[in-house]
Amino acid sequence: MKPRHIASKKASNRSKEPLEKKAKRPTNVAAAKSAGSAIQLFDPSPGTVYSIEQASQLANVSRRRILIYCKQRLLLPTASPELSGYWFDAEALRTLKRIEGLRAICGEPLAGVSLILDLMREVQRLRNEVRALEV
Repeated sequence: MKPRHIASKKASNRSKEPLEKKAKRPTNVAAAKSAGSAIQLFDPSPGTVYSIEQASQLANVSRRRILIYCKQRLLLPTASPELSGYWFDAEALRTLKRIEGLRAICGEPLAGVSLILDLMREVQRLRNEVRALEV
């Protein structure tokens, strides 16, 4: 049997400080933001449009699936005569993320996802009307 390799017992370059004395990571959100390690949410500027490739990357959805959603009228691209191809605004990206979330919950049937999206839009419209009446 061959002898095992035994590391030399020279002093290592690592710090011998106890674990308690090492810098701790911030535990609250405010401290994390001040440290610069917070996750930045995607907040598109109004009026910006994104190509299908950009939308695919931002929403982590394949181009093929985006085209299926457009064909099923779940997602509507921005219609503009000067733009050729499929272009999407911020609201379309939010809708795309909603569709993916609903698909994860409901499964594959796009008809059910379409119905839920319609209901969500109607609820939002009614909320906006109530807010307008309160003001």
